[in-house]
Amino acid sequence: NEKGITAEITKAVPVYEGLTWDALGDQGLQWDANAVRPQPESHEANQINLAQNGDYPLTLVTGTVLFDGGNLFRQTEQMKPRIFPAVVSVNPGDAAGLGVADGSPVQVTSAHGELILAIKLDAQVKPGTVWIPESLPGAPVGALLNGSDVEHVRIEK
Repeated sequence: NEKGITAEITKAVPVYEGLTWDALGDQGLQWDANAVRPQPESHEANQINLAQNGDYPLTLVTGTVLFDGGNLFRQTEQMKPRIFPAVVSVNPGDAAGLGVADGSPVQVTSAHGELILAIKLDAQVKPGTVWIPESLPGAPVGALLNGSDVEHVRIEK
C-alpha cells in the first residue's frame, strides 16, 4: 500500500526523513529545495608562477568551450553556427602592442611547438595572457604545452 511504500522510502532515502503519506495530501507536498540542494562552495585557485621568459612573453591559458566543434557537431547543420572557432584570444591592449587586428592570422609559438590561428580580441583575457580552447579540431594546443599545465608563448604575424 502507499503508506507502507512511503515509510520504506523514508528509511532508504535520508532526504525524505519525516515524510508521511498523510502529509503529502491530495496535491503533494512542497519540499524545501535547500534541504536537498548542495550549497555552493568556493576555493581559491593558485596558479603556478613561471619564470619570465623574454623569448616567450605571454602566458598561455587553456580551457573548454560549450560547443567544441567535434566530429558530431561538424556533421550537424543546425549546430555549425554555434561552433567555437579555433582562435587565440588576446586582450585588446596586448593585440595593439603586437600590431595584430581581430581575425588576423598569427603564429603562436612556445618552446615546444607552434600553431597558426586567428586572433580574437577579448577584454576578458587578462593582459599578458592568451587563451586557446583545449579541445578544438585544428588547434592542438597540446603541441604548445608538451604535457605541462602552463607555458609561455609568443605571437608573431
